[in-house]
Amino acid sequence: MEVRVLGDVAVVDDQGERHPIPGDVQRRLLALLSADRGRVVSVGRLVDELWGEDAPTNPANALQSRISRLRRVFGACGHREAIVHRDGGYRLADDVTDDAERSEAAVRAGDHDLALELWAGAPFTDADPGPSLDVERRRLGELRSSAIEASLTARLDGGEPSGGVGDLVALVTAEPLRGRSWAVLMTAYARAGRRA
Repeated sequence: MEVRVLGDVAVVDDQGERHPIPGDVQRRLLALLSADRGRVVSVGRLVDELWGEDAPTNPANALQSRISRLRRVFGACGHREAIVHRDGGYRLADDVTDDAERSEAAVRAGDHDLALELWAGAPFTDADPGPSLDVERRRLGELRSSAIEASLTARLDGGEPSGGVGDLVALVTAEPLRGRSWAVLMTAYARAGRRA
């Protein structure tokens, strides 16, 4: 079972079936638990992230209701115990993986193409971001940009001068101050004979 956050937030069961998460609050809740995988996220922090100053009258009960809804999605995947309550907060169970974690592991292993294959869009695309999700979104975006640069550098070194130029152009357009991307793009153009 895997949580998907590199694109729309969803759960994918062991048979590969995708289970979308209904409701923005539940999507943000799952995204928060995924971003802090392996750690307990306190009830207070979850309430602040989910509702801020617009917290319901009884925020602990409202949070418990959202947790129950998420557990139903996990239950449909055969893993109702995917969300663990512990030490005044919640976390994902140890056997729940996520695509962001797998992408990071692939980058560490030097398999940048696999890391990029896991991306279906911007992190938490369909979840309204809160403060810590904004930070995580930027962190994951940096990871993706670095993986694109490394993958294209490897293609260039392997004698594929124009492979991935479109991805690089998109990257420098989105992040025009990213020096390494410009350097890789210039190298790709030069090796393809486009020196001007």
